[in-house]
Amino acid sequence: MRVVLIVFFFIAISTNSLAQETTFEDVSDYFESDIPYEQKLQFLKQHETISKQWTSLHQGVFQQFIGTTYGEMAMLEEAEVHLTASIDILTSLPESKHLVHSLLERSYFQYVATNDTAVYCPDRYRALEIARVVNDPEQLVQALTSAAFCASDTRDFARGMGLLQEAISLHDTYQFPPSQEALIYNATGNIYKLNGLYQDAYHYIGKALAAWESINSTESTFNMRFTLTDLALQLEKFGEAQQHVNNMFSMANAANANQDFLFFSHISQGNVYEKQGYIEQAYQQFQKALALKDTTVEAGYINLLFFKLSISAFKLKKFELAKQYINNVANNLDNLPRYKYVVDVLQTGLAQSPDVIEVVDKALALDHFHAQSINELIEGQVILTAYTHNATINRMETQILQQQLAVTQLELENQLARERYNTLVVYVFICITLALSIAAYFLLRGRNYYRKAANTDFLTKCFNRRWAFEQGEKRFKEAKLNNSSMSVVVLDVDYFKHINDRYGHDVGDKVLKFIVRTLSAQLKTHDILARLGGEEFVVILPKSNLENASQFAEKLRLSLCETPFVTNGERLRITASFGVATLDNALSFEHIVNNADKALYAAKESGRNKVEVKRQ
Repeated sequence: MRVVLIVFFFIAISTNSLAQETTFEDVSDYFESDIPYEQKLQFLKQHETISKQWTSLHQGVFQQFIGTTYGEMAMLEEAEVHLTASIDILTSLPESKHLVHSLLERSYFQYVATNDTAVYCPDRYRALEIARVVNDPEQLVQALTSAAFCASDTRDFARGMGLLQEAISLHDTYQFPPSQEALIYNATGNIYKLNGLYQDAYHYIGKALAAWESINSTESTFNMRFTLTDLALQLEKFGEAQQHVNNMFSMANAANANQDFLFFSHISQGNVYEKQGYIEQAYQQFQKALALKDTTVEAGYINLLFFKLSISAFKLKKFELAKQYINNVANNLDNLPRYKYVVDVLQTGLAQSPDVIEVVDKALALDHFHAQSINELIEGQVILTAYTHNATINRMETQILQQQLAVTQLELENQLARERYNTLVVYVFICITLALSIAAYFLLRGRNYYRKAANTDFLTKCFNRRWAFEQGEKRFKEAKLNNSSMSVVVLDVDYFKHINDRYGHDVGDKVLKFIVRTLSAQLKTHDILARLGGEEFVVILPKSNLENASQFAEKLRLSLCETPFVTNGERLRITASFGVATLDNALSFEHIVNNADKALYAAKESGRNKVEVKRQ
């Protein structure tokens, strides 16, 4: 017995010694490795006791490691506990990028668990506030795009687009990796989707897909295809929707695929069938997804699956199954009012007598009309109201007959009710038509405003980089097609950093606006001036050869350096270096811009305040 105790004593000593030799840096390196999350969690739990001897910062990050690991293993409640512990610890310290990361991680797993913006968005807004203070550009882009996802309401559309504009500006300045670019595209597409701009949403989600594919991010690529399928169905691009679904199944059947890929593939396939009116096939796909519901932790999609199953079963006249499915729909549809309305109608209809089934059927038809167009929505509402009213009258007539009242009196009351109802329908229709006309007018104005805002640099009010490259490529193709000339001038403000450092960023901003005003006065109607980012601008000169463009650049240079800039009573001489290139032998507009950039750098190296030409 004494020997056994001695052996255990030495084992305990050696184990404690091993734990004490493990540093926070060792744990961090282990967490960042490609080891499976199950092994990571075991390793982290072994060092949880010793971690309490580390600094508060390291304790907070350690809890973040554990919370993230639990989340990646779909153990969302445990993830919430440890990430909350991490946030509590890090909140007591000076604001840091680690606190931002913990907030964003907790927000993501809350999104997976609830799909409710009221739950997961507060962390994102707080993370953005702290990220602005910490001022890590790459993390700030992540916080901006995460917060933009919360713009789920039309009233938040402008705010969401403003956040993305800021993220794009940072991306243009610092040239982050494709993953950040993909986040911006994804957030842009989702905002457009939530506000009904499906064609624009399809375009940007497609760009996000390409970016994720370029870095072999399997899970993000799959998620983009899932979203693209839904958008393609909204646009009635059934062939493209099916192609996305085929790719989803291929990914789901690949080795080491995420366990819930097949679940979402069957949902998408069911949606494709349902949209085309193949209810039996859609129902079968939804049933296959139901059999796999335990493979995912995304409760919101499981909830919607039961909703889809109940609708399909009802349309197939499987009323008992429809009743079972609708009773499984959770009560968290408050953020999806359209679905909640249909669920309420369906539950009411299935719980009452068979003569109400026809009314419910018309309600489902109304939901389909709503998805088609706003005019069909009005017609569908009238049909639904009429059938509801007729059902009420029929029950009233039966009761009157049972009570042996006069048939003549019944018909008279029924006729009067119909006349009042028809009059009411006319008034309602007129009011709805007027309201929709007013709404359409303001929506059109709003869309035009935001489209213009998306193409304009927020500081200088000239065009931005996105618009420049879109229009530049368009002008490039026209010039190639018509065998005409086209040139590009790229300019960069000399010693702009010195101006910011000496006079402050507010003066730097005024300098940029001064440059736009000065250059714009020299432009022709068809010339395009845009800010590429920072203190760099581009001028697109359609139908201008290299000689004319270089002369025009010299004119711009002289105009700029000879026009005084005054700030706080001090006159400053603002100059810029110019690079000129033309489309000769260029493969794209971007190619011309790159050539002009090379000429610009030559002007910088040879003394600044010069015009250099890139000859082919």
